[in-house]
Amino acid sequence: MNESEIIIFVFVSIGIMVALVVSLVIFFNFSQKKIIAQKERNHLLKMNFQKEMLESTINTQEAERSRIARELHDDISSKLNIINVNVDFIKLKIDDQGLQSSISSISSALKESLERSRKISHELMPPILEKFGLEDAINDLMNQINLFGVLKMNIIGSEHFKNIVDQKKLHIFRIIQELINNTIKHAEATNIKIEAFLEKEILEINYSDDGKGIVSTKNSIGIGTMNIESRVQILNASWENIPQETGIKYKFKIPYA
Repeated sequence: MNESEIIIFVFVSIGIMVALVVSLVIFFNFSQKKIIAQKERNHLLKMNFQKEMLESTINTQEAERSRIARELHDDISSKLNIINVNVDFIKLKIDDQGLQSSISSISSALKESLERSRKISHELMPPILEKFGLEDAINDLMNQINLFGVLKMNIIGSEHFKNIVDQKKLHIFRIIQELINNTIKHAEATNIKIEAFLEKEILEINYSDDGKGIVSTKNSIGIGTMNIESRVQILNASWENIPQETGIKYKFKIPYA
């Protein structure tokens, strides 16, 4: 083998080695991309499964709430009404003042039970939400709060709640209901403000109060906050706590369609 043949052999060998190295790098990168893509698919499948399980759990809870609300309204309340009517009738037929006083106490207790049963039924599943939609249900919440004059609630842009689809309106209502409950229980506020905006098929809801604010950490998240997180996830939405000098402010962004 002469010198030129040796040089050619060396170059060919180097070329083959370079080609092998490049092939190995390409193969390695391709394999890594396949592994990463598979991990992403597995992660996505896991997230979708968790979301489906979460949605199924919450839907089951809401179905049970609805069933209990109907039982309270249709069965228990009806029977209490019948008992109350009969108690009032008996009271008219009795002349004994002592017995009348006792029957009046029973009638009063029945009326209180009826009112409590009605209130629990409405809290479990507000009939106005099913019959008239989210806008009317939230306005009804506002009217109930403003009725007593201790806490004032104001809503801006409630018309954007009008055409929310059925599977979303209950979750949005529960989120707002939970925020109001938190304000009433913990904030010592005098005002609540809800603002709704619609832009590029995204419904933005801003909730704020002028209370003392709520300091929370990951280790101190309550059941109410977890419920909000769960419903936000089901809605494919996002939310954040906006820093305030006083009170609290939350911003929600929810796909409208």
